[in-house]
Amino acid sequence: MNDIVTALECCINEATCVNCPFKSEDGDGCRYSATDIYVIVLDYIKHLNKVIERLQKERDQLKLELSYTPKPNTIGDSHEMGSW
Repeated sequence: MNDIVTALECCINEATCVNCPFKSEDGDGCRYSATDIYVIVLDYIKHLNKVIERLQKERDQLKLELSYTPKPNTIGDSHEMGSW
C-alpha cells in the first residue's frame, strides 16, 4: 500500500521518479504506463472495499451476539441482583 501511495504522490506532485517505487530500471521515468497504474490502484481499492465489507459484517455479527448477552447487574435493581 505504501508503494502505491508514494507512487501516486510522485505522479501528482510531478516530482522526479527518484523516490518512486515504480521507477524504471534505468531510473528515467515509470516502468508502468498510466493505464497500468490505474489498474493497480483500482485493484487495491477493490481489495480495500472487500476488507471493509468483511469488517462491517464482523462488526454486525458482534453487535448481534452482544445484544443476546445478559446485561450486568445495576445498582438498585434487586431483581437483577438475585434477591426479591
